[in-house]
Amino acid sequence: MLVVHAEDSRVLSAEDAERMVAEGANVTLVRIPGCGHLVSVERPAELAQALVEFLS
Repeated sequence: MLVVHAEDSRVLSAEDAERMVAEGANVTLVRIPGCGHLVSVERPAELAQALVEFLS
């Protein structure tokens, strides 16, 4: 599973993202700096890169 955490998100805190990683199996955490909750709108290139790396 891939968890993408937008560092400026007011919806998913850093602590919650880290907890998801700690409680799951085979979970990868990617942080997107300078981004609110809408990663696909605010930082589409960074999200695409994270997805490509994760799926490779």
